[in-house]
Amino acid sequence: MAKGKKDKADKPKHRLLIYQRIGQRLRTVPFFLIISSLFLYGLGWLGNQGVLESSNTVLLNRLWEARGFVLLLTGASVLLYLFSILIARISFVQARQKALRVRAGLVSMDFSYARVTSTRITNVGAEHPWDFQKARDRAVLRPYSAMTALVIDMRSWPIKEKQLKRLWHKYMFGNRERSLLFIVADAPKLNFEINEQKAQRALRRTGRNQGYMDPIERAQRLAQESRDRGY
Repeated sequence: MAKGKKDKADKPKHRLLIYQRIGQRLRTVPFFLIISSLFLYGLGWLGNQGVLESSNTVLLNRLWEARGFVLLLTGASVLLYLFSILIARISFVQARQKALRVRAGLVSMDFSYARVTSTRITNVGAEHPWDFQKARDRAVLRPYSAMTALVIDMRSWPIKEKQLKRLWHKYMFGNRERSLLFIVADAPKLNFEINEQKAQRALRRTGRNQGYMDPIERAQRLAQESRDRGY
């Protein structure tokens, strides 16, 4: 029952559009590799069956002899294609009751609301000016450069900053020190949800500080505060 209430208090997930774009770009190469590999396999098979009448039978025979490699290339391309779809679909930010959950690519992390100093709506182009981006980065940023996004200024990171920036894409971070950038479809809604969860957290802490608590209640409170600080 308690778990159901907690789940109800969690806000909806917001898809991280920057990883959706990365996934779209990643799947281009494997798509063409799949098509090319199947075409080569088909040529080799038709040549082996004697369906194709060609003067260059040596090439067709070699294609058929190399069918194992062609199938391996096809399989690897399919896996890469599925991986690109996966990272696009599982990347999100969610204002949960206990902490802010961010899953970017394959790396998921929780941020305590106590670490959040402020939130602000901004323009993506203001955080990452177009003229200062490399050509390959512009291709990723292009669909979102005019969009609004949410910036969260952090008091501290749960892990070392350099390590976090190696794990996540550069466009997950704002141009200020210790700031996260969330490019989502509805940045104002996400901003409201985060601030609402922060306010609810403050109310819960205020409620715990009022009134008499027996030793067991105090121990439970200290344990909960310790868990809150652990994010």
